[in-house]
Amino acid sequence: MLLKTLCAVQTHKIRARIIRSLLVFVFCLWMSGHVFALTPALFLTASFCTSALVVPKSRGHPRIAYMKTKLAAMSPSDARAHKWKSCVVTSNMEETSDALFDDQVVSCFFDMGRQGTALSKHWESLLQHSGGPIFDISVIDAPSDSQQQPWQDRLLAALPSELTKDAGKRALLTATLDQAETLMQVFRSSTQGASRRQNSLRVRLACINKVQCPRLHWDDVPLRAVAILAGEGTVVMPEESVDRSAIRRLGQLSPEEQVELSTDDWNRAFTRSSSHSFLGWFDTGSWQSTALQAPPGCAVFLKGSEWCNANGMRSCSGAIHSSPSSSTLRVVLQVDDASAVL
Repeated sequence: MLLKTLCAVQTHKIRARIIRSLLVFVFCLWMSGHVFALTPALFLTASFCTSALVVPKSRGHPRIAYMKTKLAAMSPSDARAHKWKSCVVTSNMEETSDALFDDQVVSCFFDMGRQGTALSKHWESLLQHSGGPIFDISVIDAPSDSQQQPWQDRLLAALPSELTKDAGKRALLTATLDQAETLMQVFRSSTQGASRRQNSLRVRLACINKVQCPRLHWDDVPLRAVAILAGEGTVVMPEESVDRSAIRRLGQLSPEEQVELSTDDWNRAFTRSSSHSFLGWFDTGSWQSTALQAPPGCAVFLKGSEWCNANGMRSCSGAIHSSPSSSTLRVVLQVDDASAVL
């Protein structure tokens, strides 16, 4: 399946190069005044443009399928390439745990399935119709504390009353807490083999209308799970596209110099420059072209700089990611190791 996807992506790349070549050829003909040769050249260019715009059908959420295609395009033409990719797409607890135990995997897109997609649609509908209250609630789930009230009850009690009194909204909250429980199970399963086992977790549910972290960065935590239930998803940069030496150089700048950099300049500095062949000057080379954005119904598990492998050794510099630059309403569901964020 990976090789089929890779072949499809390479075909589209070849078509794009041919189109650029034909466009330059047409431009040269136009400049030289060969009007009669210009007509068939335009026809040929239009034919290739039409075929290049045809997107093969795929099962599942189209944006998740696109992520898989984009990840495959970043791999060399080796059938074993998917074993060491820094970003992977998984659909169950076992796949996610196995992926995160791989030292070369730094981020994992966890497909929450139809339930996750339906949950996102319901939250989107709620925000469109009512605007939604602004809130940011965090609770701790400590399995060792048997005297404490369940984390679900404590979170519900802290939410705005306009969400908990309405029967329909309360059903949405119940489904959201069920999804949070799933993420917590995957979180614990993914860390139980490490020397730093997560006993207590922090669960955060928030509806925010501000940009939190538009600059690419990593988190100083062992692991973080983020699901955007409404609004634009988290942006992740595959490690293959990250320039770690440039990040170190940025770190040597004074705080004043760092602040003076625009968000776009900062993010561009994080990204490894891609080599372009002749006729590739039509490409923008922007950092967004290699970034991956989590689609609705998809959570992202991000390794942080405190991640330890099964041998107790720190084996990750932290997954590079950012919040979307838009300030529209977003509903965030987040799970963290409680000891790392308190």
